[in-house]
Amino acid sequence: MRWLGEGLKYNTSLTSLDISDNQIRDEGMKWMGETLKYNTSLTSLDISDNQIRDEGMKWMGETLKCNTSLTSLQIRYTGIKKEGMGWLGEGLKYNTSLTSLDISENQIGEEGMRMGETLKCNTSLTSLQISENRIKQEGMRWLGEGLKYNTSLTSLDISDNQIRDEGMKWMGETLKCNTSLTSLQIRYNEIEDEGIKWLGEGLK
Repeated sequence: MRWLGEGLKYNTSLTSLDISDNQIRDEGMKWMGETLKYNTSLTSLDISDNQIRDEGMKWMGETLKCNTSLTSLQIRYTGIKKEGMGWLGEGLKYNTSLTSLDISENQIGEEGMRMGETLKCNTSLTSLQISENRIKQEGMRWLGEGLKYNTSLTSLDISDNQIRDEGMKWMGETLKCNTSLTSLQIRYNEIEDEGIKWLGEGLK
């Protein structure tokens, strides 16, 4: 990754890079992160299915504070946990270019969804995919609080997250305030009649 990073510092033509399904680790992300602080052409990056953990997300978070070209970032299935989401969230507070973020199939959990605080500040993201992350009920509370104040996100995928009726209560409350969401995916959860009731109340 060091040599790829060095090349990208000076490249001005490459707009899309897919390095998913390799053996890139946290140290590799350090090199990639340093590069992206200077690169101004890359708009799409896919680093899914690598061995990037929380430490790697520290470098990505720092990168997002500086980078102004990336609009699409995919980090599916890498093993990110709550600490990594903290670093990523910090970067997103300052980023103004990223419009699409896919962090599906990780291990974010309920505490990791404190990134909802980020959504209060971020004004560029329009699409967020966080399916298969076990965010459960408390995670929905954090996410919902952020979405009450967010005005840019139009598409949200929270499928397969062990969300039950209580989680839908928070989503219902969110929808009463949010004015930007146009697409919501909540497939493969554990929602029953009570949860549907809360969701319906929010949609009125």
